[in-house]
This record gives sequence, C-alpha cells and structure tokens, in this order.
Amino acid sequence: KYHEKLKNITEGDITERCLASWRRHPGEFSVINHGDSWVNNMMFCYDEKGKPRDCKYLDYQLCLYTSPAIDLHYFISTSLADDVIQDMNHLLDFYYIRLLMTLNKLKCNLKQIPSLKEFKDDFRRRSFYGLGTIVTVSSLVKADSRSDATFDEILSPNAPEKGFRYHCYNNNAFKNAVIRLLPIYEKLGVFC
Repeated sequence: KYHEKLKNITEGDITERCLASWRRHPGEFSVINHGDSWVNNMMFCYDEKGKPRDCKYLDYQLCLYTSPAIDLHYFISTSLADDVIQDMNHLLDFYYIRLLMTLNKLKCNLKQIPSLKEFKDDFRRRSFYGLGTIVTVSSLVKADSRSDATFDEILSPNAPEKGFRYHCYNNNAFKNAVIRLLPIYEKLGVFC
C-alpha cells in the first residue's frame, strides 16, 4: 500500500524535507531536545510494584534547541509500544499537560507557550522528521545484535546480500514497526 507513496518521496528532495522539519524558526516555541530520545537512552526507577516512578535521560551529545515535536517524533518512531501508538492524541495531550506543569514549576511565562492546537499543528508540520527517523534510526534500533553490525557494513556499496544492512530492513521487529507507524504518519500528512 505504501510502496508508491514512499517511492514518490524518494524522488523528491528528502534531505531538504527532513532539514525543514527540524529547523527552528525565529519566534517559535522551542525547547532543548535530547536529540537521541529512545528507550536505551533512558534510565527508569521502579516502585515496589514494578511501575516506573521516575526516568532520567542519558547520553546528551546530540542536544539541539528546536520544537519539542522533534524528540516526540524520534521517540514515537523508535520506542513506543503498540497500545500507546494507537492513541496518539492522548499521548500528545499528556505530553502537553506535563510540559505546562514543568514550565510552571520552573516559573516560566506560560503566556508564551503555544495552545494545545498550535502544539499539535506543529507536531503535524514536523511529521516528516518522524518518517525519516523510521527509515533510518528505527531500522537500526530494531535490529538484532550481530557481529557484522558496523556502520562500515551499513554504508558500504559492497555490503553482503544478507548482511547487517539487509537485516536492519528485513527483521520482523522493524517490519512490524513500519506496518504500525506508516498509517499514523500518513494521517499526519507526510505523503502530501
């Protein structure tokens, strides 16, 4: 179903669309993004019942100052469970409320914060970043640990036919993630 739609995207300027999706614009609401926001860069603290009660980020070398939608798309494209992905509106509402609560604790001027609608519109405008993350980063994080898992092997024009690069795009975890995520990103308008 998505073959032609993805093919049409590859015939355009993918790099420019990706850059435009994360680029910061003057006067726009921005936050410090982690830049590599997936579960392996988070450390969780659990209560006695096994429920997470706190989370700390690790690995800060890719931080950038731009829209909060960037880390959200990255996390959604690499780390979310099926049941959470299916309720994107609830996730965005929850994030927005937590963002306001945190900014209020920090005594920030909440009048400068976008409305929930503006926040969701920004998330939608930046959805191409999520698609880019699916086909690049998600393929790597969903891959099994293997001895041939090197960037040289991934980038080599002479990579073995069934090597790590092949595995990245053909393992079941990645294929299932793509099947779940492409309809969501289609609704967000990435194929328009």
